[in-house]
Amino acid sequence: MVWQVGCRPTKKFPGIDFGPGGFSEVRVIDLDPGEPELYQIAASAFRYGRRVSALEIPNTAKWCSDSPPDDYFTAHGIPFVSGDLRAAIEMVEPGIHQFLPLSISKLGGADEYQYWYWVVWGCLQQI
Repeated sequence: MVWQVGCRPTKKFPGIDFGPGGFSEVRVIDLDPGEPELYQIAASAFRYGRRVSALEIPNTAKWCSDSPPDDYFTAHGIPFVSGDLRAAIEMVEPGIHQFLPLSISKLGGADEYQYWYWVVWGCLQQI
């Protein structure tokens, strides 16, 4: 099971400006009955280990750097992965994690990258 991925930054982390939408409407959608509502709204929902409803999340962003984004990075505590890293994760754990699309373009608009919000599934699959 992929539990956590880390990275060692090779450069100063550039800024990322998200497009329309926001993180205030993101909700955990599969809480068990009676389960406390801790961490179930806003950006913290991405770190709860459960699937999220993401009707209002930004699906575009501007990358504020000359170099392209790494295959894995975090912004606002939310993990993002490239298409290549997503494919590798899916090979190891097919259908386990939730990936939501994010189109990233450079500020000048010259390059565009397809990235994914990565909602790491943190629940026990089997005993």
